[in-house]
Amino acid sequence: MSKTSVNKTQASEWGGRIWMGMLGLSLCAMGFAGCTFLWLSFQKARSTDHWVERPAKVIVSMVDHSRRTQHNDVKFQLQLHYRYEFEGKSHLSSKIKVRPIASKVEKKIVAWQRLYPVGKELICYVNPEQADQAILIKPTKAAIYSLWFPAILILFGIRLISGIFSTKPREKV
Repeated sequence: MSKTSVNKTQASEWGGRIWMGMLGLSLCAMGFAGCTFLWLSFQKARSTDHWVERPAKVIVSMVDHSRRTQHNDVKFQLQLHYRYEFEGKSHLSSKIKVRPIASKVEKKIVAWQRLYPVGKELICYVNPEQADQAILIKPTKAAIYSLWFPAILILFGIRLISGIFSTKPREKV
């Protein structure tokens, strides 16, 4: 084999190795972002574990249709206010979940409204460190069970990156 064909082979191998390394870095970055997002979601859900249960009573339950989406469609949102007592003081909250309940479909919001009619007695979860913070439905911790998928992306990315430094010569077919 001549000297120029050896140099071309080495150059083409390095091109492939750089491509493989960039792909590996991309997979690691996506996996890391996914793991971070899911871990933070789990941590946020876990932070409500120490919140205490308190009886509450719904005082306002209505569907708000005054909001608009970015495409100027009507955005329906459940407006719910409930009163609860914590450490002898009366408090008012409007949160059902951590995020507001909203949809472009009115039927979905009306179904939520039927669950919480005015005067209904229910249980809310109060943050003992900030008594004004309360929710009716605790967030799910399901994110921790999905953490394996982005972790696999990280492992594949590491494997691709480690292939750059492989000194084992490839066989020609």
